[in-house]
Amino acid sequence: MLMQSSRANDPVKSSAADDTTAAERAWTVGHARAFIVGLVVALVGFWMPVVFGWYLWATHA
Repeated sequence: MLMQSSRANDPVKSSAADDTTAAERAWTVGHARAFIVGLVVALVGFWMPVVFGWYLWATHA
């Protein structure tokens, strides 16, 4: 006969993610989103002048 695991009915948190509150999750998601936006802005801000310079150099010949 199969025995049911005693842990199956325990109201124990299954992961560390369950420890976080909704506010903490919102804070984390907001900061992750801001990081991605900042990264995109930084990359575009760096590469646009480079590409524009290459374009001017290539078409100025």
